Amino acid sequence: MISNDELKTLKESRGQFISVNSFFSTNISYQQALSFLNVLDDIDNLELVLFEIDADPKMATTKPFADISSHSESNDESEILFMVGSILRLNSVSRSSDDPVWIIRMTLCNENEHDLKQVLMYMKQQLGDGETNLR
Repeated sequence: MISNDELKTLKESRGQFISVNSFFSTNISYQQALSFLNVLDDIDNLELVLFEIDADPKMATTKPFADISSHSESNDESEILFMVGSILRLNSVSRSSDDPVWIIRMTLCNENEHDLKQVLMYMKQQLGDGETNLR
């Protein structure tokens, strides 16, 4: 769940890059992921969201992700863990009229991607030789 303000920001950021500032645990199974959202109580200012991430292991050379299913609490859980600093492109934010769950579609980016490279170079120029923080 995310706040209405966060959802609004994501809707306005389609096509932009998002940097993950913590470990990001996900699930391969759509049905299992939905079961985690089985909170049907309306909570003011919060929206149900499901992140769909297209992640090609060949692209994830600098900020990898890993299948950690064997370390999950539940034996039948298909858990994928994304590293801190993973960069995703926000493709779309949508919801069908009869569904309370927003679907946020993203693609894992490689730091060598042309558009991202330009953003990182710009940030480095702005910050000098210091560390680049993508938050």
